[in-house]
Amino acid sequence: AGSGPGRRLPMAEFESRWRAEVPLPAAEAGSAATPALTPVALAAVPSWPSPAVAPEVAAVTPAAGSLPRYKVVAGGGCDTRASLPLRLLSRDECLAYAQTMRLTHIGSTTDEAEFPGCVVWQEKHVEFNERGSAAAGCESVERNHGRCVCAEV
Repeated sequence: AGSGPGRRLPMAEFESRWRAEVPLPAAEAGSAATPALTPVALAAVPSWPSPAVAPEVAAVTPAAGSLPRYKVVAGGGCDTRASLPLRLLSRDECLAYAQTMRLTHIGSTTDEAEFPGCVVWQEKHVEFNERGSAAAGCESVERNHGRCVCAEV
């Protein structure tokens, strides 16, 4: 079997080696029992970091009461002639949409061949198109797994 790094140790041997390498508190040094985790030991474990909000993002996020009702549309676009009047989102509203839906905002683009405004890519990334073409409609992003986001008027 050998003693290389790929060799698996029997549990008893692993525990004895571990106990020899890890010093126990003085009160437990003579005990063969497994050391118990204490609240102090648990407090030393860091919590998972939460995503930080960049200062420029926090500064442009509209107040919760001022957010529009969002509508993800298929085909067409944010046309006021539709049965439910819609409008394009502003850059700040698009950013707020990403935050509200807990999606990743990946920034802005200037693609004139695609839908203008707010686009959700692959159901997880949100991007704002500064100079898109309304004539391109949502079909221009749907073929690449994108969906247009509009605001109800």
